[in-house]
Amino acid sequence: MQKRILSAVPLSSPSFFIAILFLLVGSIGRVQAQIPANDECANAITLTSHNPLSGIAGTTVGASQSMSAITCATFTGTADDDVWFKFVAVVTKHNITVIGDPQSGLDAVVDVRSGACNGANIACANTFSIAGAHTLTVSGLTIGNTYYIRIYSFGNMPSNRGLFGIGVTHTNDDCAGAISLTSTTPDSYSPIEGTTVGATQSLPAITCGTATGTADDDVWYKFVAVSPIHIVTVSDPESGFDAVVDVRSGACNGTSIGCADATATGGAEKVGLSDLTIGHTYYIRIYSLGSTNASRGSFKVGVTHEDPPANDNCNNAITLISSTTLASGVIGTTGGATQSLAAITCGAVTGTADDDVWYKFVAVSYVQTVSVFGALGFDAVVDVRSGACNGIPIGCADATAADGVETVNFSNLIPGNTYYVRVYSRGASVLNRGIFGIGVTHVFPPANDHCTNAIALTSATSPSPTNGTTVDATQSLAAITCNTNTGTADDDVWYKFVALSIEHTITVAGNSGFNPVVDVRSGTCNGISIGCADATGNSAVETVTVSGLTIGSTYYIRVYSYGASASNSGTFTISVVHEVPPANDECTNAITLISSTGISGVLGTTLGASQSLEAITCNALTGTADDDVWYKFVAVSNKHNIAVIGGPEVDVVVDIRSGACNGTTIACSDATKEAGKEELTLSNLIIGNTYYIRVYSFGNARANRGQFGILINHEECPATANITQPITSGTVTMKAIQITATNQVSEAKVTYRGADSVTLQPGFKATVNTSNVFQAIIAGCP
Repeated sequence: MQKRILSAVPLSSPSFFIAILFLLVGSIGRVQAQIPANDECANAITLTSHNPLSGIAGTTVGASQSMSAITCATFTGTADDDVWFKFVAVVTKHNITVIGDPQSGLDAVVDVRSGACNGANIACANTFSIAGAHTLTVSGLTIGNTYYIRIYSFGNMPSNRGLFGIGVTHTNDDCAGAISLTSTTPDSYSPIEGTTVGATQSLPAITCGTATGTADDDVWYKFVAVSPIHIVTVSDPESGFDAVVDVRSGACNGTSIGCADATATGGAEKVGLSDLTIGHTYYIRIYSLGSTNASRGSFKVGVTHEDPPANDNCNNAITLISSTTLASGVIGTTGGATQSLAAITCGAVTGTADDDVWYKFVAVSYVQTVSVFGALGFDAVVDVRSGACNGIPIGCADATAADGVETVNFSNLIPGNTYYVRVYSRGASVLNRGIFGIGVTHVFPPANDHCTNAIALTSATSPSPTNGTTVDATQSLAAITCNTNTGTADDDVWYKFVALSIEHTITVAGNSGFNPVVDVRSGTCNGISIGCADATGNSAVETVTVSGLTIGSTYYIRVYSYGASASNSGTFTISVVHEVPPANDECTNAITLISSTGISGVLGTTLGASQSLEAITCNALTGTADDDVWYKFVAVSNKHNIAVIGGPEVDVVVDIRSGACNGTTIACSDATKEAGKEELTLSNLIIGNTYYIRVYSFGNARANRGQFGILINHEECPATANITQPITSGTVTMKAIQITATNQVSEAKVTYRGADSVTLQPGFKATVNTSNVFQAIIAGCP
């Protein structure tokens, strides 16, 4: 029968037994007649030491005796079916593993000889049971020398012969026997099992972190770098095993370039390596931190690398599509990435950009958000640049720790422009690198999000509300402090109006859950705040009245929610109203009052009025003349009475001026309060002269303005009479402007008011001794 060989099949694998069974099936009925090819030592089959264990199939069926049996462990079997193998030592200690076929009765004896077939026996095994896997450790070997292995069944019956598998491995107790590890990508990671049980010390222990263990059980591995960056992982430690990992460059006693001793018993250790030279060999030493046999144990070890991401360099930046949700986000990694630009300082923190990767997006709105979600311990730094990879940084985020979400919000991007996003881990260790999710979102804010697009409101005499919203709006200016409250203006929107009066009232009514703040500014968006309202809560009405406006000028209204959360944004209505200025707001349009002898007056109002002159001080009191209105009258008597009665909330001030609007104040009244009656008696007036009356409210609030009543009267004089007979003596007193006499006046006096005239009829002589007998009176009735 031809020898069937299985190579590169782990002996501990069920596949090996399947192969043996296949051999049995193919040989049944003929095994007694077949002589194994390695029946004699001269034809010993060469075994290659291999880690992990792999080997070939063998059989003693049909073999004959080459040499006498040895005594091993006080037992001497029968070597009538010995077969031969050989191997070249690659380390000073090798393990020889024999796995018996479970269906045969083979109880194998293993005889290891040095240098030649009949060389000295240096090791043996005769403690195996029938079938099963058994390992013989042979130490003190000379690297490069050939050693022979003889295998035979302990018994002398044909039924004792059988099939087996055999393989040689070398121990990695010394660096020369370092087991080769092949680096893989993380998705193909397949660590191998190892142990420090039975190992001895090769080098002194290192200090890793702040701990120095005992390296009395170190074992060795090695790998060839296929990338500048590799990660060595020691995982799945046996209970009680606390691993220390020491990575060395170039040789077993080379420089230690990385270590790990961060966890306790049962914990996994990782060493991140960077700046490795591709093609160079690096050595890994593993030992237990403790010094007792109980500290030793098994583990798994493997090496991984990551190829540089496609977007490692900015010219290969991955395009992100902005959406209204993060559903269009992508998964990214900095594993294997290299540095493109220096790290930025973001929020007073400067990380290490040794693993930056690049993305880009085209803005579809001026309001965009870049979000990066760290995963599996990744602490992201986000750097957003305008126009080019090395363009000006326009935003960054480094506010959270590992596994946090970093967000960069923009409110002034240019739709259609391209922006670049750089992501890297904050830390400098290879282990800080990792995976993350990234996405770009946008909203379309209200049209009046910016002051330049302020919506024009038209003031009316009655409210005409306009619907508004702050949802998705962004901040234009800092929040103001209004009524000692300072909200958050992160969602302000803008309106404007042209003043049609010197005073306007703005009303903002918040809809469900919306708590508005109202800020009124003069002239420009960032002009002086001339009025505000923040007196109520959610779903309430805010009202602000601004006075002293310039008719025809533009004023700006900013509305935002008091709260800082997006849920605080909402909808509202807004309106602007004004009072129509009274016709007599200015002195040039003063209303003429006709003095009477009765008590009938007229109604007036200061609503909508503006200031003409400074307030006067009257009765030691000085109010605010911001709503003065004007009246005038012609004196028909030397004495007139003036009364002004204020409305329910109006405290009137009365200012009487002579001759002109800015003439001398000849009288005033400010003796009462709201709804009071101010009364003046004017004497020594000049009949026929014009006098001006100014009325205003004492206070400066809109609520102080309102209606009032005003009247002017004078005393009644005697009735007009005609002179129908001669006046011979005495004094004739009459009110009449015209005196009609049919006879002469002799030795008498006719008096008349200075503002009137006397017409003498023909034939009426009014002289006595050439003296004028008519005289004028200055005040009162004739």
